[in-house]
Amino acid sequence: MEKNCILAIESSGRTLGVGLLMFNDRGHPLFYQRLHHDRTQHAEHVLPLVSELLIQAGIERKELSAVAFGQGPGGFTGLRVACGIAQGIAFALEIPVVPVSSLLAVAHMHRAEPFDVHVVIIDARMHELYVGAYAYHQRWQVCHQPMLIQARHLPLWLQQQQSIWGKQKRIQVLGNGLQVCNDLGVCIEPFIAGPQSSPHVKQVAQLGELGLQQNLAISPEQAAPLYIRDKIAFTIQEREQGHGGNPSANWQPS
Repeated sequence: MEKNCILAIESSGRTLGVGLLMFNDRGHPLFYQRLHHDRTQHAEHVLPLVSELLIQAGIERKELSAVAFGQGPGGFTGLRVACGIAQGIAFALEIPVVPVSSLLAVAHMHRAEPFDVHVVIIDARMHELYVGAYAYHQRWQVCHQPMLIQARHLPLWLQQQQSIWGKQKRIQVLGNGLQVCNDLGVCIEPFIAGPQSSPHVKQVAQLGELGLQQNLAISPEQAAPLYIRDKIAFTIQEREQGHGGNPSANWQPS
């Protein structure tokens, strides 16, 4: 069976990551990566990093099977960069694109840990979190689709979800949003706090390869970022109509 060769791009957070997942003659995975550790200038660095990566791996662009990208949620600019570059390369090479949830990429990093549900929380700024929940049983299942929540509401949301998932479920909360909770004094006990991980291009590449196997790839023109937060402030007209502060997160206590 022909082995896939996946180019991956992840720039939903501070670090731009470009990765290449391929397989040797024995079918063993090989992974190459290039990282740019700065929230700015992702657009300027991504294509040079792709070129460096292909040279390191000793392959040409025409050997790529698909392009995976961190779809988000995350920073607006970074998501647009990853999606746009993935589309451009895929169009040029006539290969498909595999969108990968940046929250699922964090869960995938810790899939071997003994928990029934991995709740991933990522810093969305403004004391808010991007949240998604996943269960791994040979393949990933989505327990809750990505959403935006105020950090102070996370404990109540976790309690409500536990009543849905089952009291006996072992639930781990992980992701860099844990630092937000710590800074604000938000306690998530009795739930287990895991690593404060951020999305990484290696897991985007791995999930991209799985997505290609599972026929989840799409044509380049169908690719789009997953923003979750549509806006970060009200317009002048909205403020004149009485809206104050910033738009609320889309989950509120009932």
